[in-house]
Amino acid sequence: MVSKILCVAEKPAIAKLVAQHLSGGRIRTSGIEGSQYVKNYEFDFTFGPPWGSCSVVMTSVLGHLTASDFEPRYRNWNSCNPSQLFAASVIIAVDKEKLGIAQNIKRQARNSRALFIWTDCDREGEHIGSEVRDQAVLGNPSIEIKRAKFSNTERTHVLQAARRPNKT
Repeated sequence: MVSKILCVAEKPAIAKLVAQHLSGGRIRTSGIEGSQYVKNYEFDFTFGPPWGSCSVVMTSVLGHLTASDFEPRYRNWNSCNPSQLFAASVIIAVDKEKLGIAQNIKRQARNSRALFIWTDCDREGEHIGSEVRDQAVLGNPSIEIKRAKFSNTERTHVLQAARRPNKT
């Protein structure tokens, strides 16, 4: 049985470019519910060991999936003394505008052997990657997590990153 690998990039343009490089141009594209910009790119690719030949779904997020806010009783700035906000609880949840993207990650992760994170190699990219990981694990608690390390999107660099994933 061929393994399914879920790849998630930080931006739609990177997802499309990586999919083109890995697929050799043989891609099936579909939209996702809840975002006109995010697509799922499906193709086959032969990774290095231990995965070998796999069915791949490459998708993306639009930056951060989550947003932070005060609990409801503090959301109206006139509802309390501003000094109370220093001790108020902060709620972190998937941004309402990104629920469709989060659902797509969970749905695609459900039957995937591994999640391969393709976010920028900086602090913000690592944080976005952790948000992607959290959604994938909700869809599949036993999913294997890997990280692509790449500094540009030239074909040789993308192929090298795909064949040498880092464990997170």
